[in-house]
Amino acid sequence: MNKIPFQIFYSSKLPLTFIPEEYGEVFLSIGNTKVIKRDKSSIFVIENVGDSMNHVKYYINLELKHEWVDTKINDITFTREIGSSEYTVIDNKIVSLRRMVK
Repeated sequence: MNKIPFQIFYSSKLPLTFIPEEYGEVFLSIGNTKVIKRDKSSIFVIENVGDSMNHVKYYINLELKHEWVDTKINDITFTREIGSSEYTVIDNKIVSLRRMVK
């Protein structure tokens, strides 16, 4: 597995990739949902919606810490909406940040 850069979000390390298999070890896959283990205490539950959107939930010790939506723009670009922010990621690097008013 390639080393994927991380985004630090409230002290959590979130993988900067749209591809679920690059988050860690896939240990359960049911339909469009994958459960991915990063280490002994953290998992990601990723639901793929079509080919262009992932709904991601990040758990530490089975407690939900963060959730976000990644939307694929093309093979190297996606946006990540988390909290009140939208990040644009190109080639696994954050290139812009936009604050959203909710």
